[in-house]
Amino acid sequence: MKTSRKYPVRNICGSWKSNLHSPPVEIYHDSKHYCLALIYHPDMVVTNRIRQTDKGLFVDLFGEIQIGYDEERDILYLSTEGEYIRTEEW
Repeated sequence: MKTSRKYPVRNICGSWKSNLHSPPVEIYHDSKHYCLALIYHPDMVVTNRIRQTDKGLFVDLFGEIQIGYDEERDILYLSTEGEYIRTEEW
């Protein structure tokens, strides 16, 4: 998969699901920061803000997770969970 490190974070906002049965993901803007929420259960959601460095996008959810994005295929990639597909238009 060809993922890019340089893309506007707003391009990945939305709802994402995994084909590997990993928890669903929501990426959104909270008026100050872009955030990623990993939804284990409706009562157990882990959220943190997304950091952008010269090495790409990262989020710290019980350890650093790198975020990649394939713009051509509209596929999100989390280094710990694998590929995600968009579930709805944002």
